[in-house]
Amino acid sequence: KMKDFVLNTKLLNLICISLFFLGLNSIFCKLALSSNFIDAFTFTFFRLLFGAITLILIYFYKTKKIVISIKSNWLSSFTLFLYAISFSYAFLNIDAGLGTLILFAVVQVVMVVFSLFYKEKLSFLKIIIVLLF
Repeated sequence: KMKDFVLNTKLLNLICISLFFLGLNSIFCKLALSSNFIDAFTFTFFRLLFGAITLILIYFYKTKKIVISIKSNWLSSFTLFLYAISFSYAFLNIDAGLGTLILFAVVQVVMVVFSLFYKEKLSFLKIIIVLLF
C-alpha cells in the first residue's frame, strides 16, 4: 500500500551506494579489459574466483563453518559464468556507461520475469520501484 511506504533514508543511502559501486565496477571492468593486459576469459575467471572466495569468507565469518558441496547447483554456476563471460567480451566493444545500463536492465528484467514465473503478486508500489530503478 502506498500509505505504508515510508522513506527510509538508510535504505535509500544503501541503494545509492550500491548503484555507485555498480557504475564503478563497470568502469574498472572496461579499464582492465581495454588495456589489453588481460584477456576477457582470464579476467572473468579471476573475477568469479575471487568473488567466490570473498563469499566463502563472509559465510565463514557469519557461521564459523565452511561447507563446500559437490552436489551444488551447477546450472546456476554455469549461468553466472555465461553471464560474466558475455559481459567481459561485450565490454571490449561497448562503452562502460552503456554496459552498466544493459547490465542493470537485464538484472531488473530477470527479477520481474522470475517473480512472474513464481506467481508473485506485483503491487503498484513494486511496479513503480522497478520502473524507477
